[in-house]
Amino acid sequence: MKVCSLDLAAFGAFLDRRLELPDAAVVVGPNEAGKTTLFNALTTTLYGFEPANEAQFPYTPRAGRRPELEADLLLDGGATAHVRRRLLASPDAQWEADGDREELRNRPLPVADHVDRRLYKAVYALTIEDMQALEGEAFARVEQRLLGELGNSWQRPAREVAEELDEEAKRQWRRDKRGKNRYRELQKEQTEERKALKEARARQEELRGQEARRTELAGRLETLNAERATLEDRIRRSEEVGQLRRDLARLDRLAERLGDPEAVRRLGEDPRRDWRELEQRAEDLEARAREQAEAVGKQRARRDQVTAADRTLVADTEAAGVTAAAAQAKEVADARDRAGRAEEQARAELREKAEAALAGPWEDAHGEVLDRITPAELRDRAAAAASAAEEAREKQRRLEEERPPAVGARLPGIYLVAPLALAVVLVLAGVLWWPLWALAGFLGLVALGAGAWNLYAGQVGRQARADHDERRAARERERDDAERRRREAVGQVARLLDGLPLPEGARAEPGPDLAGRIEALRGAWQRYRQARNDLAERQRALREQRQGVRAVLARHGLDPGEEGDLSAAPQALDQRLQTARERVRDAEQAEAELATLTQRCRDLAGDLGALAAARRDLAARVDAAVPGPGPAAERLEQAAQRAADLRQWEADWRSLRERYPEVTDPRARVAEAGADLLEGAELEQAKERRDLLEGEVGEVREELARLDRDLEKGREVQDVGLIQGRIAELEAEMEEAGRAHDRLRVLERLVREADRRFREAHQPDVLRRASAYLADVTGGRYTQLLMEEGGGDGALLVRDAGGTLRGVDGESAELSRGTRDQVFLALRLAVADHLDAGHERLPLLLDEVFVHWDAERQEAGLRGLQRMAGDRQLVLFTCHREFGERMARLLGTEPLSLPGPTAEV
Repeated sequence: MKVCSLDLAAFGAFLDRRLELPDAAVVVGPNEAGKTTLFNALTTTLYGFEPANEAQFPYTPRAGRRPELEADLLLDGGATAHVRRRLLASPDAQWEADGDREELRNRPLPVADHVDRRLYKAVYALTIEDMQALEGEAFARVEQRLLGELGNSWQRPAREVAEELDEEAKRQWRRDKRGKNRYRELQKEQTEERKALKEARARQEELRGQEARRTELAGRLETLNAERATLEDRIRRSEEVGQLRRDLARLDRLAERLGDPEAVRRLGEDPRRDWRELEQRAEDLEARAREQAEAVGKQRARRDQVTAADRTLVADTEAAGVTAAAAQAKEVADARDRAGRAEEQARAELREKAEAALAGPWEDAHGEVLDRITPAELRDRAAAAASAAEEAREKQRRLEEERPPAVGARLPGIYLVAPLALAVVLVLAGVLWWPLWALAGFLGLVALGAGAWNLYAGQVGRQARADHDERRAARERERDDAERRRREAVGQVARLLDGLPLPEGARAEPGPDLAGRIEALRGAWQRYRQARNDLAERQRALREQRQGVRAVLARHGLDPGEEGDLSAAPQALDQRLQTARERVRDAEQAEAELATLTQRCRDLAGDLGALAAARRDLAARVDAAVPGPGPAAERLEQAAQRAADLRQWEADWRSLRERYPEVTDPRARVAEAGADLLEGAELEQAKERRDLLEGEVGEVREELARLDRDLEKGREVQDVGLIQGRIAELEAEMEEAGRAHDRLRVLERLVREADRRFREAHQPDVLRRASAYLADVTGGRYTQLLMEEGGGDGALLVRDAGGTLRGVDGESAELSRGTRDQVFLALRLAVADHLDAGHERLPLLLDEVFVHWDAERQEAGLRGLQRMAGDRQLVLFTCHREFGERMARLLGTEPLSLPGPTAEV
C-alpha cells in the first residue's frame, strides 16, 4: 500500500496543504517546520484520531478550524482508494475502494487492521527516541516485545504472564520454606485451631459432667422441695400454733444470746470488718503523716535559706534598676560631654559675634542688655536712624546743591569807557573831518547801551540773590530739622543699646547692619545661655544619678569604686539581686508548699482524730454489746457473732411475719392456744425430717449455684462445632490453595509451551528476514541474526562475515552503539515484513533514525532501504538539509521541503 497524496485541510500548523508522496519520500525541514505533525498525520490517516476528542487532540488548529485530512492510496493489487477523516463532535471517516463506500468513524483502515496502532508505532513508525530506547533496556526485553507480541493487540506478553502465574503459584504453595505463602499461613492457623479444639473438647467433657450433675441435682431438689412442701403442709395444718410457738421459742433463744439488741444493732453489719478498715486507715494516715512531716522539713529548709540581706535587697525597688540606672548615668555623662562641647561651640560663636558687633571683649553682663532688646524694636529704630541719616544727608546735599543764581553779566568798564573815550577823540577829530562825527555818534550809542545793560543786569542780579538767600535759608532749616531727627533716632538706638561697648562709627551712625549684628549677637547669646543651662542641667542630673546609684550600692554594702566608674559594682549587685530573687522565690514557693503541707498535716491530724474517735466509738459499742472482761479480740469476735445473730433474729422475725401474715400478735396467738397442742412422736419425726430436708435443699441449692457459675463460665469457651467448622474451612482453603497452585502451574506451563510454539512458528521467518536486512544495512559486515537457545528467554546474537558470534545485549561491549542500532532497525524491518505477509504492506515512517550513524553506516543503511523501496513505501524525515538531499539521491527521488506551516492565527 502506498499513500500517493495527502491533503491536510486543517491539521496542526498545516492549513489547506497538499503533499504528493513518491515510493521513497524524503521530508526535509527545519525544526518547527511541521515534520512531527506530518509524521502523526500519516499515522492518523491509517488509524484515526488519538485521542478522539477535539479539546485534547494535540493537532487541533489554533485558527478555529476542526482537524481534517484526506489521502489517496494505491493498494498492492493496483486498486486505488480514498479516505477522508474529520474530528467533529465525534470522529468521522469515509473509506472508498473499488466503488464501495464505508463509514469508518475512528476505526483503522480496512487495509491496515492486521496491525494495531500500538504495534504500528512500535515497528513501522520509528523515531530517534525509539532507536535510543534500545540503549536503556536489555535486548531480551526488546525481543520479547517484538517477537512475543505478534498476536492480538489486547494480549499481554506470554513470558510476563507466565512469570506472574509462577509468582502467584508461589504465593499459594511452595516446597521450600522460603518466603510466605497462603498454604503455610493456613497451616499455621489450622495448628492453632486444633490446639483450641483439644482444649474446647476437654472443657466440653467437663461441662457435660457438670450438666449431668446439675440435672441430677435439679431432680433431687425438685423431689426434696415436693417432699418438704408436703411435710410443711402437714405440719402447718396439724400444728400451726405449735410451730409458731417453737419459732417464738427459737427467737427467744436468739434474743437471749443477743443480750441488748439495741446495743448489738449499733454495732453495724460487721464490726470485725469495720475494725480492720479503721486499722488500715490508721496505718495509711500515719504513713501519710510521716511523709508530710518529711516534706515539711524539706520546705522549711528551703524557706530558711533566705537571709535578711536577701529580703532587704529584693524589697529595695531601686536595686532592681541599678544596672539600668548606671547605664543611664553613663548616657547622662555622655550627654553632659556633648552639652559641654555644645557650650564651648556656643561660647566661641558668641565671641565671634561679639567681635563683629562690639568694640570691647564680651562679658556675660552684656547679656542682660541683649535680653532687654526686642529685635523688632531694634530693627525699627535702626531703620529709623538710617532713614533719618539718609534724609539729613539728602537735605545737606540739596543745600550744597543750592548755587547763587546766574544773572546777566555786567559789561566791564572798558566797554563803557573805551567807546566814550574813542567817541570824544572822534568828535575832536571830526573837526578835521566831519564824517568821523557819525562814527563818534555810533560809539556814543554803544557806550550808552553798555551803561543801560549794566544798570539792568545789576537790578536783575539783586533780585536773584534775594530769592536765592530765601531758598537757602529754607533748606538750611530743613537740614537742621533732619539733623535733629537723626540725632533723636541715634539717641533712641543708643538708649536701647546702652551698656554695650559699640564702635564709635556704629554708635554715631546706627543702621540695619548694626541691628543685624546685634540680633546675631543676641541669638548667639541665647544659644550660649541655653547651652550653658543645658550643661548645668546635665551636670546636675549626672550628680543626682550617680548619687542615687551610689546610695543603692552603699545600702547593700558595695563599694561603688572610683567617681567615674559605675559598671562593676552595679553588675555585682544585679547578680546578687538575681540570686536573692531566686532564693526568695524558692522560699516563697516553699512557704506556699509549707502552708499546703501544714494544712494537709492539720487535715491528717483531723482525720487521725476522727479515726481515733471512730475506733473509740466502735470499742464503746463493742463494750456495750459484749459487756464483761476478756481479751479485746475475743470480745470483737463475740460482737461480730452477736451482730450475725441479730441479723438472723431479724430475718427470722420477718420470715415469721411473712408465714403468718394474718397473725397480728404471735405471742398472743400462742397464749390463746393454751397447752392442749398435739406433740406426738410422729410430729417430732416430721419436724426432724423437715429440718433434714431444709439442710439438704440448702446444700443442693448451693451446689446448683456453684454448677451454674461453672457452666456460665464454661459457655464463654469457644464451641467445639465452631472450631471444627473453622478447621474444616481452613482445610478446604488449604486444599483450594493446593488446587490453585496446581492450576496456576498448569497454566504457567501451558502459557510457556504456547509461547515456545509461537516463537518456533514465527522466529525463524523473522530472524531470516532480519539477517537479510542486517547484511544490507551493514554492507555485508554482519550476515546473520540468530537466537541462542537454552538460555531462559534466549539471547540475541549476530554473526559477522568471519563467522564470529557476538552478543547484542545493550550492556555488552561486543557491539558499538551504531551496530546495535543497525541490528534493531533490521529486526524491525523483518517484523514488519512478517506482519504484512498476506496483507497490504504498510508504509514505513523513519524520523531521524540515521542521525547518530556515521557516513558509512548511513550509506549502507540507505542502500538497504533502497532495495526495500520497490516493495514498500518509505517516508524519511530529517531536519538536516544536506543529509536529506544525500538520502534523496541514494533513494533516487527528490526531497520534499517543508519551509514552514502556512500562516496561522
